[in-house]
Amino acid sequence: MVKLRRAHPAWGPRKLKARLEMNHPDVAWPAASTIGDILKREGLVHPRRFRRRVPPMTTPFADAHAPNDVWCIDFKGWWRTGDGKRCEPLTVSDAMRRYLLVCQPVARTR
Repeated sequence: MVKLRRAHPAWGPRKLKARLEMNHPDVAWPAASTIGDILKREGLVHPRRFRRRVPPMTTPFADAHAPNDVWCIDFKGWWRTGDGKRCEPLTVSDAMRRYLLVCQPVARTR
């Protein structure tokens, strides 16, 4: 397993175990967690990089002082229609009154 990991450094313990079981089904391979411990002992596991977290926004992007001052545009998430097609609605709403102005299905969110 160490040799296989050196050949494929991006593979994790579960993928290594699956490949070993596929190539040698007659051998009783250890659990994926044990394989991970062995790789760590051999110095083949590197700690993940620390990801800096950004605090969530608590205030709106812009203050709306009157209707139609600020409009909000958003994709609301997709669902399947009755005929099985994917529907991705684009919504436009007024930030002051939170009135929905447009709800338009689009082909893709890009």
